[in-house]
Amino acid sequence: MEKRIGTISYWLGLLCLVLSLVTRVFNIFGVSFYEVFTKGNPVGFRSFLNASVLFFLATIASASYSWLKSKHE
Repeated sequence: MEKRIGTISYWLGLLCLVLSLVTRVFNIFGVSFYEVFTKGNPVGFRSFLNASVLFFLATIASASYSWLKSKHE
């Protein structure tokens, strides 16, 4: 189960990182059609960047848990 969580969170983190880079490049060239306006703050490249950090940390945590679990068995 931990391996599956690690794999899924890794690929979601990679996807969010790519979306963050693409939207940042659009922002550099002045194209701002990527922002999705909600009732609160707009969703921009920083939101995707924060999500990628979260998913990569989840990958590290699940890998560490699997390692510790195998060490104690």
